[in-house]
Amino acid sequence: MQRYYNKLADKNTAPQKLLDAMKALADFLPSAPAPVDGYLGDVDCDGFITVTDALIVLRAAAGKIELNGTQKRSADVSKDGVITVTDALLILQFAVGKITTF
Repeated sequence: MQRYYNKLADKNTAPQKLLDAMKALADFLPSAPAPVDGYLGDVDCDGFITVTDALIVLRAAAGKIELNGTQKRSADVSKDGVITVTDALLILQFAVGKITTF
């Protein structure tokens, strides 16, 4: 067992090389989503506005799923009283940093 731990500690192991590569790529990846104040846009109620929220709204707008009351209020980011593809697009744009407010 000790040999296994020694091998993991060795900087030349494949897992360490993978970890180093992932750290190097981190500069090119978007940062973690910012926590949400309130609920607008956070359709899955996880505290963040992400691409997942946009996908949920898109599926709801297409009639594939039904949202509950809280989700409907969160999804209507265009504030027009209707859940549409526009809401999904706005949430997606927010999630990827293209816009900063709804």
